[in-house]
Amino acid sequence: MLSVLGSQGDAGQFRTPRHIIEFMVNIIEPKKNETILDPACGTAGFLISSYKHIAEKNSKDGKNGANLTPDDRNKLAENIIGYDISPDMVRLSLVNMYLHGFRTPNIFEYDTLTSEDRWNEYFDIVLANPPFMSPKGGIKPHKRFSVQSNRSEVLFVDYIAEHLAPTGRAAVIVPEGIIFQSQNAYKQLRKMLIEKCLYAVVSLPAGVFNPYSGVKTSILLMDKNISKRTDKILFVKIENDGFDLGAQRRPIKQNDIPQSLSAIKEYYNNIYSNNNFDIDIYSNLSLVEKTKIAEDGDFCLTCDRYREQEIINSKYKLIEIQKICEIVNDKPNIFENEKKYTFIECKYHNRQGIYCGSKDILYTWARFLDLQDGFKSQKNFYNFTSVWLITNTKFSDHAKQFGLCKKMGLLGWNWPENGGLAYYIKKAKFWPITILSNIDNNIRKILFKEGIILISDLLKPNFTLKNGKISQKKISIIQEEAQKVMDYFEE
Repeated sequence: MLSVLGSQGDAGQFRTPRHIIEFMVNIIEPKKNETILDPACGTAGFLISSYKHIAEKNSKDGKNGANLTPDDRNKLAENIIGYDISPDMVRLSLVNMYLHGFRTPNIFEYDTLTSEDRWNEYFDIVLANPPFMSPKGGIKPHKRFSVQSNRSEVLFVDYIAEHLAPTGRAAVIVPEGIIFQSQNAYKQLRKMLIEKCLYAVVSLPAGVFNPYSGVKTSILLMDKNISKRTDKILFVKIENDGFDLGAQRRPIKQNDIPQSLSAIKEYYNNIYSNNNFDIDIYSNLSLVEKTKIAEDGDFCLTCDRYREQEIINSKYKLIEIQKICEIVNDKPNIFENEKKYTFIECKYHNRQGIYCGSKDILYTWARFLDLQDGFKSQKNFYNFTSVWLITNTKFSDHAKQFGLCKKMGLLGWNWPENGGLAYYIKKAKFWPITILSNIDNNIRKILFKEGIILISDLLKPNFTLKNGKISQKKISIIQEEAQKVMDYFEE
């Protein structure tokens, strides 16, 4: 059991931290008469937490569940359902449910994405943290999904949205690809969610799933009724969840979850009752028009992309200080002359066909956020306000889209168009030997030690190496490629 729980699953399953489960359950607020599903239930954490929430809401004299009748308990046991494709996870779920008083748990070994046996079952509530990884070659689903894809994360979110009852609600954890990737399936999924059921996106800090993974995730909140009542999407950014983001996840004082939970509930209730929601008192919330999200056809769900101004966390009306007092001694701000830094990361590849992809850009973004956190906590005083990733190769489309969403600077061989490394190297006539495919790391080190940095150094008359560790045949091949590159740039 410990070996199963203590690692990432084969399909990219990550054990959901209990405080994140409770946060999601408290948002959704399941009721005793509602049907509840987790289509990738793992160890049944969401299902048991839902049961505990219902028992607490039906307590009497401090005893949870005291107001639940025997019929209520039987109905509740029938209404809580879980699926999982893994026999090991099904067994763990059954044991966990038994230990929490369920005599006949409704946990089924079932492939949610390829089987149609339970397709016509709909639920009032769906809570899930589905697998993020797809097997090699992708999933081969049936044709009843509204979005055609072979990616498990796309299909799971589609399944959840499709299987909500007319008054259904859902909270599902998703990887960042669902939020911003530009492939058609991802865009179609986001479009469908915005039009049918999505009302909020909660951004979680990278590292929530440590030590299993540092993957960046978000929570999608769905409610068919609320989605129809508003033309906006609520974005919530959680930077601290009460634990540090290291492998040990030690408790810390900073915790945005309680305030975020209160804000989401207030927003939900105000929309439901047609009251105005004062978002200005919350610094980590944004409201964005659905039409604005749909403008470019990407339906990107990254809140930073739409943030136009900094929101002040105050319930009081702001007034210019000059209007209420006279300034007699304007002392300088101690941070007025503080330097601002740009974090630049360079990635070097020396093989054809290599791309800088989502993994590369996510690592760079995570390091940039770590540096910002260090500045905010005054662990150091380097104020990194922008980030660049520079590579001597190409960027994947996903990497470009992420950079656009996060306003990162990207500089590749031919990116941006008419302004990449190739352009600047040609303009400055600075052609380093590292762009030659015939120079591996060992040869590069030898040449660097002899002071040979530029291609022009290789083409000098009577070129020789002092230590002679590279064969003359290899030198001739390198010089031939160097001349071709030089000719190309000089055109």
